Amino acid sequence: MFLKARSLPTMLCAFVLLTTLARSSAETLTLQLPIGRATHGFRIWEAIPSQDPFPNSDEYLSFGIPSMDIPPGWYRTSYVSPSGLEGGTFGADAVWTPGPASTMQAFATRSTTGAFFIYDETTGQAAHADHIALANATWMSPLGGSDCLLFFSLPATWSGNTFALSAGRSSGGQPWEGWFPLAVTAPQAWYELDGTPHLLGFLEGWTFVPADYDHAFLYNLSAQQKSTSIAPDLTDESLWEAVGQSNFWPLAPVRVWTGVQGETFDLLSDHGQPQSVTATEYDSVNHRYGISASVGFGQSFWLQRTADGYRGSTHFVSQGYTNQVQEFVSDFPPLPPEGWVALTFQASTARNPFGWNVKRTISGVETPITWDPTPSGTWIYDYSGTSSQWVEWYNGTASVNAYGGWTVVDASGNDLGQNTEFIDWPVVLGPSAAFILPRGRAAHNLIVTDGTNQVPVVGYPIGYANFSDAFDYTNQYSVPLDSYDFGNPGGQYSYLWVVDQTTGEASASFQFYPGYQFGLSDWHPTSNLLLKISATRWNHSLEIRCANGDTFPVTKFQVRGDWSFDPASGQSWFNNYGYFDAGSLRRAEVPFHLYDYTRQEYLQADSGSDGTSFIYANDGTDSDHDGLADWYEYMIGTNPNNPNTDGDQWDDAYEVAHGTNPRAGSAASDPNSTLIVFTHLE
Repeated sequence: MFLKARSLPTMLCAFVLLTTLARSSAETLTLQLPIGRATHGFRIWEAIPSQDPFPNSDEYLSFGIPSMDIPPGWYRTSYVSPSGLEGGTFGADAVWTPGPASTMQAFATRSTTGAFFIYDETTGQAAHADHIALANATWMSPLGGSDCLLFFSLPATWSGNTFALSAGRSSGGQPWEGWFPLAVTAPQAWYELDGTPHLLGFLEGWTFVPADYDHAFLYNLSAQQKSTSIAPDLTDESLWEAVGQSNFWPLAPVRVWTGVQGETFDLLSDHGQPQSVTATEYDSVNHRYGISASVGFGQSFWLQRTADGYRGSTHFVSQGYTNQVQEFVSDFPPLPPEGWVALTFQASTARNPFGWNVKRTISGVETPITWDPTPSGTWIYDYSGTSSQWVEWYNGTASVNAYGGWTVVDASGNDLGQNTEFIDWPVVLGPSAAFILPRGRAAHNLIVTDGTNQVPVVGYPIGYANFSDAFDYTNQYSVPLDSYDFGNPGGQYSYLWVVDQTTGEASASFQFYPGYQFGLSDWHPTSNLLLKISATRWNHSLEIRCANGDTFPVTKFQVRGDWSFDPASGQSWFNNYGYFDAGSLRRAEVPFHLYDYTRQEYLQADSGSDGTSFIYANDGTDSDHDGLADWYEYMIGTNPNNPNTDGDQWDDAYEVAHGTNPRAGSAASDPNSTLIVFTHLE
């Protein structure tokens, strides 16, 4: 099954598609690569015959990789061209479902008959020499690293789950067993020309393990399942089996240095049961004691000292071996000396605090709070002094041993925390006022604040605001307005501002005056703006100009156009660039202009236009007179001020017309070479 490039323009965006230089001894290799590396870039390295001339800058000297059957010598490199996905099926909705033996198919052209190997330049790994079926191959670092990077393809329906690899060595050296975290991407997808995404049915996951492992299993910790094999393609959920334990979580040993011998702690974690542990492990280097325990792999955990309830640092178990212990340092401070203190309390009369006690954390002993039956009180006034309210409370005392911590509990045993004041203070607002906003914020969550206090607002429609276009005075616009009433959260003449909690924006500040109506009619909400702009303006300076006078820069994204693909040669190219995607901001409800600084031109203010009609179609400026317009040369990467960018025998226009590469000098060394395909502009 081949997938034409015009159907998948951005699916494998990490690849730059190149056609290898043709030689008389060339042959095309069909490679099978793991779908878990679908977004990676690959190269083929070919050994150069000894009779060839001295290598140029495109070649390098390999020191050889004996473990990969790669001999030392001079090698030439070129890119591998991906073609499509094999072993799966496309449904009617264009969603690809991987099969039991799914792979990514690719092509590479060999220029010589010597040894070759495939190199994953995304991960820095190589596969064994002279292999073309690489879906299940072992990939290792050519630099001889001690770790091996394993890749897996997992079901896209398992996005958000946590995975871990259990791997070990049972022979051939020191036995070991360990757990390794799996990094996971978002579900892989391809996109149509209009940007419609289609899921490819798998996630990409990877992890490092020692290169000499001889057995492994992959676990889905969230679903409590284990793979039945360690094959790279595990997208079929039938390849997984339930672990069979409701509380399954792989365990890893940990040690935490706490300081003093014999102290007891509660070990607490996100998922496991609390464990009671004692500091009996001895650190002979730093002369301190600590605890040893087993904690679920992938979990966070912490210690809480029994004597005083002190909580230590939070740790995370990311990896563990059975023959070693991860050593975290979390020394606890010394216990405070015992000490009796007299505590005073206040509680609102409506709470009826009689029967409340102070409870010691260390022992659970409760001491009654003695309350004076005659309450105290005070008047609470608003900031204008026109409104007031009487508030009263009871005063209480208790003498307790504060060592080990304490808390207040009510007559029913409910924990009220380590507080001394339980007064229910009322909120007395000051005089009211109003402000005016555009209708675009009517459904948003709005508050008025002085930076410390805040109050909600109530809005209702009041009419329209008329204004002239700041960039075209012949245009007049109207925006519907709403008025919002609010109570003052601050002092009588405090400075306030409105916060739109829906968009995260804040208005300009204003000073409060009772009964005043504050004008914020030009505070329009900001929204995202997506544009499609004529390709002839790619290298121009662009800006969004809103009719109310606000301006925003334009960010250029991917060039769009019509692709062609030759399945016989594997070559792809753009027929027509057409337009490029761009993004900016705008003010909601306010029309805008797209302004071209370079040409000093406006797109007529129109909030519904996508900009594709904003075309200067006769922009044929050709600074180097080579037959290619400057804007086109910017797109394909040639120099608009040099008619022969790569300095070979043919100018840029000739090479574009005849399918050769105007940027790499390929025509100078081989006039029959084919055109390098230009990917979308970065």
